[in-house]
Amino acid sequence: METTHKHGGYKWQATHNPNGCEAFGGFDFATLCVTDAAIEYHAFGDYAMEMPARFHSAIAFLKICDPAHPTDCGEAFISQLVDFGQCVSPYQGAVIPCPLNPNPTFPADRAPYAATDCIGAAPCRVSRQFVFDHDANVNGIWTTDPDNVTASHLLIFLYRVRDAYQLYVKDTNPIVFAWMCSNDGGVNYTAIAGCRYNNSTTFVQEIGGEIPSAWDTLDGVADGHVTYSGYTTDFGDIAPACTAPGAGCHPLKLISVPVGKYGGHMIDDKDNQFLPVSQPERAICFTAAFVLTACDTPGAIEAPWVGSEN
Repeated sequence: METTHKHGGYKWQATHNPNGCEAFGGFDFATLCVTDAAIEYHAFGDYAMEMPARFHSAIAFLKICDPAHPTDCGEAFISQLVDFGQCVSPYQGAVIPCPLNPNPTFPADRAPYAATDCIGAAPCRVSRQFVFDHDANVNGIWTTDPDNVTASHLLIFLYRVRDAYQLYVKDTNPIVFAWMCSNDGGVNYTAIAGCRYNNSTTFVQEIGGEIPSAWDTLDGVADGHVTYSGYTTDFGDIAPACTAPGAGCHPLKLISVPVGKYGGHMIDDKDNQFLPVSQPERAICFTAAFVLTACDTPGAIEAPWVGSEN
């Protein structure tokens, strides 16, 4: 139900790693680097459906290289369900009672988790109005980690949001999320000109995964690289019975990709992870005739929200 019930759109991010070919050890002590990535993910729906869902679709086009031999690179296309584990609010705070939280749950500061800011008792924000009065960020941090759940090791990533469009209302069960852009206290979304809380300021900051060494011979040659086109299961295992994309059949294409654990820190400095430089503002713009256009085009009109009417 990814495209029909949970959300209204996907986000694409294309990034050239500012750190060059530097293996980022934040994911499973990677030895291979990611120099370039185009990744499709989503955070564009009602959090009351998004966060409890736990499993989410993602696609990545990656250039994976060996730092010891920077010209030794391969290209990967990976389509996977990723597991964001439990719901947490605020970041490294308390576990929200989402129905699909891993059982038994693990500490709120351990990935995977989908974390968002909240309103209510400390350490949450006092109210929605407090956020508006202080022009404060509404943060979200989503990260995967298959070491703590049964999930695919093929694709792991972390992204941050600083203008989330909803806040968790603390200690509600069933869970309740209040819309920031709203004329009725957060119950319903309202397209309000100038309301910056539209979930556009988001960025995939860390990417990782593993191309298993056991796949080395999938192309018939044991040379530390794999070229393969086929499908994988929900858990990232080769699915030889699959002949078309579908449930449990995720497309995979590898071209001379080095085997092993890969990782890329896609921002310049981890110290900047919460700052605008690492979460750049991105908008969607239209011409006066409502044709999608680049935002630096003369006369471009920024859309405060893109809904079904557009």
